[in-house]
Amino acid sequence: VEIFNSRVRTIVFFVAAILSAAFGHRHPVATFLSRPVSTRTISRCKNRGPRLAYSVAGVDADVVAEVERQLGYVPPNLVAVTSRTGRLNSPVALRTYPLNGGTIRRRSRSQGKLTPFPTLYWLSDPNICRAVADLERRGNVALLEKRLRLDPAYVKLHLVAHEEYARERWESLTVDDRAMLEDALTGKGEVGGITAGMVEMIRSSGIAGRSRPFGPSIKCLHCHYAHYRSGGEDNIVGRWIDELLREEFPDLDL
Repeated sequence: VEIFNSRVRTIVFFVAAILSAAFGHRHPVATFLSRPVSTRTISRCKNRGPRLAYSVAGVDADVVAEVERQLGYVPPNLVAVTSRTGRLNSPVALRTYPLNGGTIRRRSRSQGKLTPFPTLYWLSDPNICRAVADLERRGNVALLEKRLRLDPAYVKLHLVAHEEYARERWESLTVDDRAMLEDALTGKGEVGGITAGMVEMIRSSGIAGRSRPFGPSIKCLHCHYAHYRSGGEDNIVGRWIDELLREEFPDLDL
């Protein structure tokens, strides 16, 4: 079992506390349950769905440790660090596998199934994430959309970025996993809980899961900046975000 039901766990802790008070020492049940579940323990939990060809076990141990320090856990679909900060050389963005990703809570809701994960590039540095969130709070999504529509050349670059993102995501799948998903897409029913619609999302959606047809709109600055820092230098929105960060947060380690 990947995660204890929170209510059951609360009851167990309550009973253990009573026992501890009665016996004058910490009860073994509370001692056991209070230990944090390590990411290595989580990774060993069995998935009852189809087995993926990809495994995070192939990622360098030092990289895994860096990511765990930033996020508090290791995404099971972590592939690589794609960008690092200029001063401290900390991870800025991660590349992830398009299946079985996300937080532990998200994956627990689809246990035994293949969870689609359309976010190919994931912004991981907490300081940069906060700065980008601040840009969003101050209305920069709408401001950048307005700027995007000022020039057809900007719109063209924006659409190309979406197309490239979708292509890279689909091509990042292993041959076996791509074939498995294509079986679902051709109408052979659900494969590990993934429907044809989910497969289409993995294969065709753009940055931040944007559905086709792509247009001059922006969904998430974090996703655009992660793409920009991961080799998507032609992502015009990501470039503008980088300029804003350097202008408004001059001390930020980018």
